[in-house]
Amino acid sequence: EHPSYPTEGYPVAIPKAKGTSRMIAFGGSSTGGAFQNDNLNVFYPAVLGKKISGQWQVINQGVGGWTTWHIREYVKTKIDELSPDLVTLYVGHNDLLTFTPVPYEQLYKAWKTNKGSKNIGKALAQFRIYQALRYSLLSLRPANTRVAVPVSHAEQNLRTIASLIIEKGGKVLLLSEGLAPDPGPMNSYNEMMKALAKELDGVYYLDVAAKLHEYPSREIFLDDCHLTNKGHSVVADLIQQRISKGFQ
Repeated sequence: EHPSYPTEGYPVAIPKAKGTSRMIAFGGSSTGGAFQNDNLNVFYPAVLGKKISGQWQVINQGVGGWTTWHIREYVKTKIDELSPDLVTLYVGHNDLLTFTPVPYEQLYKAWKTNKGSKNIGKALAQFRIYQALRYSLLSLRPANTRVAVPVSHAEQNLRTIASLIIEKGGKVLLLSEGLAPDPGPMNSYNEMMKALAKELDGVYYLDVAAKLHEYPSREIFLDDCHLTNKGHSVVADLIQQRISKGFQ
């Protein structure tokens, strides 16, 4: 299933196994391979897949660096191939802690609008005064506009993802992403996901981060977010317990 990471065309599409439900695990490098550890067999989707083998087929579609914006765009084009009964999203870190001049949504729209303006950009970049002014203006932007995916944008992304999944008969399980040593920066993001789960039928929330932070950080995290083998095992156990309760 995973001959190497990353591979051309990754994430991969895998035929649905007969007689099983299919779970698609979305996320960034904490789901789909971190540079400290690219052995996907020890990541929580694979660990979970072994625990619920025969009943569920667990497909890891995590990609390092991906945000809810990337996942939204991917799901929009691949929903039929994914064919999920359940989608999990272990997200938050890349959305809020990837810093950009403007959010990805705006950058993408600007790119599509100004494909023919590359030469102008290159010419302007030669002038130091232009560069100095550009960075000065960026530094004046509010902090919440210098992140890749602000919470308000993430909410809209998750709404779109959820609507696409639910329309095809699937359900969505939102997972709060652990952050070491202090999970505080993710609070507003996690509250947003919790509120979505209360509002939308077919969407559920699991506070994974809270459970992870019951353990010493060194046992769970390799750095600020990537998980140790124990961390992946904890996440897999939590998802298994939630699945066992059903989603009625």
